[in-house]
Amino acid sequence: MQKDFRDGNMLLLPGWLYMAKNICGSSVDDYGIIPYPKFDDEQEKYLTLVHDGTTIYCIPSTCTSMKMVSAVTEALCAESWRTVTPAYFEVALKNRYASDMHSAAMIDLIRAGITTDYFYANNYSFTGMPGLLCRTAMGSKLSAIPSQIKSAQKMTDKALKELIEDYKALVGQ
Repeated sequence: MQKDFRDGNMLLLPGWLYMAKNICGSSVDDYGIIPYPKFDDEQEKYLTLVHDGTTIYCIPSTCTSMKMVSAVTEALCAESWRTVTPAYFEVALKNRYASDMHSAAMIDLIRAGITTDYFYANNYSFTGMPGLLCRTAMGSKLSAIPSQIKSAQKMTDKALKELIEDYKALVGQ
C-alpha cells in the first residue's frame, strides 16, 4: 500500500507514524499527516489506538543476578522514554518526515489522543477474538458480524478466565 500511495494511486494511507519515513522524500506528490476522524460531534478529542505489538526483553534462566538485570533494564527503558521518545517525535517525525508545519502539528494532536483498549491489547490471548473480530469481519458481509460474535463467545469467555488467572499468578494472588 505504501508503494501505491507513493505512486499517487491512493488518496489516503491509513497506518502508523513510522511509515512516514518510507514515504518522505520518495513521494512525487505532497502529503500530509492527519489523525483518524472523530466518530461523531460528541467525541471531544481525536483518539489514536496504539498498535497491538510491544517490545519485550528476555532474561535467560541462567542469570544469577535477576534483580540487578531487572533494575538496569528498567532504568534503560525509563531513560529511553525520557530521551529517545521525545527525539523521535520532535526530530524524526516532526522535522524529518513531516512534509510541513501542519503535519507536525497533527503529530502532536495524534500523540495527545493516544489510547488503548483492554481487548485490543490482549487480543492474541483471545486467539484473535474479540480483538481481531473487526479485522476479519471487514472481509465478510456485515450481516455476518452477529453470528461471528456468537460463535466466538464461548471461546472468548474461556480465554478471558485464563487471562485473569494468568494476571493473578503474576501478582501472587
